[in-house]
Amino acid sequence: MTIGPVITDGNYQGFLEQGRRGYLGMFESAEDRRESKTFGDLGIPLIKESDWDDIIDELEKANATLHQMCKSLGLPCLDQDGTNYCWVNAPTHCAEMVRLLETGRVFSYSPASVGSPIKGFRNIGGWGSQALTYMRENGINLAEDWPANKISRSYYTDDNQEKKKAHTVAEYFVLESWEERGSCILAGRPTADGYSWWSHEVCGVGIVKKSHDLIIRNSWGMDWGDQGFATLTGSRKQSTDSVAICALKPL
Repeated sequence: MTIGPVITDGNYQGFLEQGRRGYLGMFESAEDRRESKTFGDLGIPLIKESDWDDIIDELEKANATLHQMCKSLGLPCLDQDGTNYCWVNAPTHCAEMVRLLETGRVFSYSPASVGSPIKGFRNIGGWGSQALTYMRENGINLAEDWPANKISRSYYTDDNQEKKKAHTVAEYFVLESWEERGSCILAGRPTADGYSWWSHEVCGVGIVKKSHDLIIRNSWGMDWGDQGFATLTGSRKQSTDSVAICALKPL
């Protein structure tokens, strides 16, 4: 079953217009993948697309898909609030989902605590791999310590740099194919997906049974779509760059 607005090859221009009002920001190449690993290192099996429907059916019946989990456990989507930090918001929300799976608790992380130091405290675009490399090497702050969208040097303190270390991405994995992306999502690992056609990055959180459309979660606030969820179909679901977070370092 599709969720939220359905973005197709025929209507995607309207969603581009929404983004041009100040919600995009993904424009650089995916070259910053220092020591990144590939799907083969992830430790989960590659699931053939022909086998997806049975798994989707089982997950939905158990209320165990990523999008069902977010709704049932009360994890809100992020709102980049006019910043150009979609490329940080997507991996940040992936980290929040991973933490929720690991602990059963909702953690609110700060995209600005990652994007600001990377971009010299400028409100400019980037790529999800940049954010994840930083999160692996330095961590990310809780929003209570560094407000989510505050691109400000005043929060770049020694105390906050130390606090970041408690929330470090253990590893992220570059995904090269649609079957790798679907396998990750069906195994409960959200993906951060960058789309050149949209100049935007979102989270991959579900696969629609039979059609195999992609359920995403956006960073445009809970009032957009269905609590931030939407569905990509056709060529719109084919990303330019996709990565998956395996785990965060234990608290």
